[in-house]
Amino acid sequence: MSIVVLFVILSFRPCFDAGFVNLDDDVLVTGNPQIKSLSAKSVAKMFLAPYNGLYHPLVTLSYAVERRIFGLDPAVYHTTNLLLHVFNTLLVFWMLFLLKKDVLFAALGALFFGIHPVHVESVAWISERKDVLYGFFFLGSLVFYLRYVLSAKRVDFAFSLVFFVLSLFSKSMAVSLPLVIVLIDVYSKRSRDKKVIMEKLPFLAVALVFGALALLVHYVRGPRGGAPSIDPAAAVIEASNNILFYAVKFFHPSGLSVHYPYSGAGWSGFFGSMFAALPLIAILTVISIRLFKHNRLAVFGAFFYVLAILPASQIIPFGQKVPADRYNYIPSIGLLMLALELLWRFYAWRTVFNRVKKAVVVFAVFFLAIYSSNATFNRCLVWEDSIILWNDVIRKHPYSARAYKFRADAYKDNKEYEKAFVNYAKAIELKEDYAESYNNRGNLYNALGRHADAVADFTKAVEILPGYTDAVYNRALAWQGAGKPKKALEDYSHVIMKDPGHAAAFNNRGVLLARMGDMSGAVRDFNSAVCLDPEFDSAYLNRALALYELGDHEGARRDARRLAGRRVKLPEKFVKKLLKEQRKMIE
Repeated sequence: MSIVVLFVILSFRPCFDAGFVNLDDDVLVTGNPQIKSLSAKSVAKMFLAPYNGLYHPLVTLSYAVERRIFGLDPAVYHTTNLLLHVFNTLLVFWMLFLLKKDVLFAALGALFFGIHPVHVESVAWISERKDVLYGFFFLGSLVFYLRYVLSAKRVDFAFSLVFFVLSLFSKSMAVSLPLVIVLIDVYSKRSRDKKVIMEKLPFLAVALVFGALALLVHYVRGPRGGAPSIDPAAAVIEASNNILFYAVKFFHPSGLSVHYPYSGAGWSGFFGSMFAALPLIAILTVISIRLFKHNRLAVFGAFFYVLAILPASQIIPFGQKVPADRYNYIPSIGLLMLALELLWRFYAWRTVFNRVKKAVVVFAVFFLAIYSSNATFNRCLVWEDSIILWNDVIRKHPYSARAYKFRADAYKDNKEYEKAFVNYAKAIELKEDYAESYNNRGNLYNALGRHADAVADFTKAVEILPGYTDAVYNRALAWQGAGKPKKALEDYSHVIMKDPGHAAAFNNRGVLLARMGDMSGAVRDFNSAVCLDPEFDSAYLNRALALYELGDHEGARRDARRLAGRRVKLPEKFVKKLLKEQRKMIE
């Protein structure tokens, strides 16, 4: 296994030189307020307060630990992802050995899992820590359950359940595990007595709780807002297409992309028709069931894949509409079992040309290993930075408005403003109602002092998406920069009405109220801001200044001492005023 591990590390070697990308890394890692501190209170908040419509507290906790010890060095985060992938490779070996009782079979399965290019997105993308972490606990749970089936030791059952819970704390896609362990029972020919049925209840109960929580967070607390409408027939058809799409990408991993644009039939038309996949799935299912007696592991692998991919199949609308390579991380193990078992049977099949056949199989395995490793290495290079990543998407999907928008954001971050404007314009040309492109271009206009152009773009974004509070907040900033405080005040108030948890809007409205002479109103807004974000230093400073103007010098000193304790530099004139008042009190 040491050779397998070395092969995996060499295949993913470019990850060590990669940085953060502007696809969620800026939201979940570099700009995530939940990982700025590591304390009992902050950890509790990770588990109790979903962030950005996502609930994966163990992932957030891992980021917080890394940030506390290493800061924001991307190499550290990439190393953690790769180490988890290596551990998962070892767990795949263990699981396959328990199923097949063949070391070479298990080693080959682990190797191809470890170096398959379809897994690059899950490993090389820092924000997809979710996959490698949930995968670690998911596979650990299955290994312990297999041990329990073989040994009947209750401690193995307990560990399997604990690992399942930890997997769900990492990613909700783990909800499929109870179905997989039922599949293990069928494969292992366990009896269907009451005890076997009852022991599934804890897994099922946990899955239902976390599944409901994921939907609640995503649709109520998340950016979508509101429950999805489900057309059962359309959902089954789309799920069938997704299931086949992921299978094809695993067996033929060409044209891999971080984004597969959706346009009508689009990627679903990959099979010629939106309806083509459903009968094909049905036919394959019937064939698999009939072959189960003759090739149990191959059929087990096929059903493992289908059950594990179900949460990402859009049978229930969740997450993004379009498919993504990362969803194939654990499900692909089933396809791997299917392919390897068929290859194993072919290798063992005695024919007249037995030696030639075996030589061909060995050569094919060797060739596929080299091909996969090289493809994975080259795919990792794409994740070096944001511009390279989106260049890759645009090369493969030149009509992707989303890719142009994200590349524009990357150019903006690099201060290549002309290129950013060109890409925003291209994104809007491809998708005229692309509110986020208008919003982000407005931010660039605002940063360059072109406040009128910024207001126009933010207004257009709000016209497209009336509930787009980020655009309203940004327009308030633009009004403020343009010297129109009353309009800014209206927008800040609108944001606060729609999103009472928007600390920055309270702080900025407080600043405007203070400038208009309403110090009491300003203090109320600063109070709200620091209550919502106890580490909002700017709000504490603004409150200190406002309290001083109101004559509450003790309150001003209290905020000043807090800021000094956090090593925040205070305005020199303000410090002198406080010291002067303190001397008066002493005298």
